[in-house]
Formats: sequence, C-alpha cells, structure tokens
Amino acid sequence: MEFIIIGIVTFFNLAILLKKYQTERYVDMLLDILAFIILSKIFGGTLGGMMIAMIGSMLLSLYLLFAIKKSNVRTI
Repeated sequence: MEFIIIGIVTFFNLAILLKKYQTERYVDMLLDILAFIILSKIFGGTLGGMMIAMIGSMLLSLYLLFAIKKSNVRTI
C-alpha cells in the first residue's frame, strides 16, 4: 500500500514541478527540490522518511503554486 501512495504523491509532485517549469517559476521549483532533499536527509532515507519528505514537498509545492502570485519580473 505504501508504494501506491508514494507513486501517486510522486506523480502529483512531478506534475506540479512541470507546471512551475512551464510557467517559469524557477525559484519555487528550486525551493521544492531543496525541501525534498533536506527532509529526506532529516528522516534518514528510510521508506517512511521518504514518504514524509515527498508528501511535505508536495504540500509545499501546492502552497507555493496557489498562495504566492508570480510577479511580472523574471526571477532567473
């Protein structure tokens, strides 16, 4: 069951990252990837830790996607 959850969460996380890439939100993408890496390191690379990191990263991605509006200035 865990593998199905990881697969679904990974799909949505990658879909959100792709949407951010297409809309040129590079800073948000970088924050999402860094959050996943940091959370993975904190939880020791275990299966449960990876699930926590992936879900946390997805929730951060959703927050950044919907809560913060893109400015008219290119960031990178």
